[in-house]
Amino acid sequence: MKKVLDVLLVLLLVGMVGYLIYADGKDGILVGTPAPAQASPQTRPTDTFVLISNSTPTLPPASVTVPTKTATPTPTPTLVPSITPTPTFTPTAAPTLTVVPTQSLLDREIAGGIQRGNQIIKAIEMYHTEKGVYPLSLNDLIPRYMVDIPLTTNGRPYFYRPFDVTSPLASEVYWLAFRAEVQDHVTCTYMRRLDYWDCDFASP
Repeated sequence: MKKVLDVLLVLLLVGMVGYLIYADGKDGILVGTPAPAQASPQTRPTDTFVLISNSTPTLPPASVTVPTKTATPTPTPTLVPSITPTPTFTPTAAPTLTVVPTQSLLDREIAGGIQRGNQIIKAIEMYHTEKGVYPLSLNDLIPRYMVDIPLTTNGRPYFYRPFDVTSPLASEVYWLAFRAEVQDHVTCTYMRRLDYWDCDFASP
């Protein structure tokens, strides 16, 4: 409030001074120096005046409003609790059990006969590696390569047949075979050239 009163007093003083100047020289304030005399004696020297125009002073505004900055409150972030997703377990259907029919007696006899026959074949190949020829009979494998010649799981003997180089079946090298016990007319034969057991082959 005091600042407003001071401003009003200053304005009042300025107004009074301006009014006095205006009243003293209504048509303008004359300021100047006398002009020098002319060469002609008949001409009266005149004074030269400069007219200073009266300007009305611009009064400053009575009050100056300073804009006030309004502080905008910063929003406080809302903390959201971290939620760990619960794993979803999809039940898996129970596996379907495949029922394998019980192996027949013939199949078990053939499987066991082939397994023991492969032991004899291994001994035959070892004999050939050391001597350069194949044995003439399975007895040649005893006792160096086998302690004795095994029988099939049902007690059947193995048949061994080598082929001479002059034989029409010389490319077969040899056969090793056994007959099934649980079923007649079933013979399993190992063919050296093909390295394959055939259980429908004719008896050697």
